[in-house]
Amino acid sequence: MQLLRKLSYFGLLFSTTLMAADATGAATATAIHPLLVGAEAPAVMVKNAEGTTINLAEYVKEEPTILIFYRGSWCPYCVKQLTQLEGHVSELQKLGYRIAAISQDTPATNGKAQTQHKLSFPILSDLSMEAAQKFGLAFQVDAETTTRYKGYGIDLVGLYGRTEPLMAVPAVFLFNKEGKISFQYVNPDYRIRLAPEVLVAAAKAQ
Repeated sequence: MQLLRKLSYFGLLFSTTLMAADATGAATATAIHPLLVGAEAPAVMVKNAEGTTINLAEYVKEEPTILIFYRGSWCPYCVKQLTQLEGHVSELQKLGYRIAAISQDTPATNGKAQTQHKLSFPILSDLSMEAAQKFGLAFQVDAETTTRYKGYGIDLVGLYGRTEPLMAVPAVFLFNKEGKISFQYVNPDYRIRLAPEVLVAAAKAQ
């Protein structure tokens, strides 16, 4: 429990309000304002791999839900997080939680990722980045980083068909039976992810 408190506190060091960042995203990853414990999911639309539109506010109220925001299928840290999480799906389901991941990739790309990495949970598409913005996770990627990523073959503008490079800080949100956030972990350092064992401990503590 002490570890969970520390993790939750660490994830909130740079967040001071229940309100999300502005529509264009925060200026940097460390300037975001994620939704906090006690907040409800905003009514934003995302799509599953089959292209069906889902209202996140309604989705998390159907049953306790774990939402995993990640950067994209091109990110090795994200892929590792999702594949490790897959090994704990049964345990989390026994605790009464369902899992869904969210990325800014297209539904088709998410479908391929689900198949390629043998994931049993859905990946939802937030191509417009509205969910990332409303959850307070979106930030503007600076020109130097955008150019460096493009050198790796990752065009943050062309890949997603937008005029400015945006990205979401990786995050984990647990929603309780009332559809409110009961635990969250957000870290602007994309290399550090919440260990699945700690996620299970957080789920048990709710």
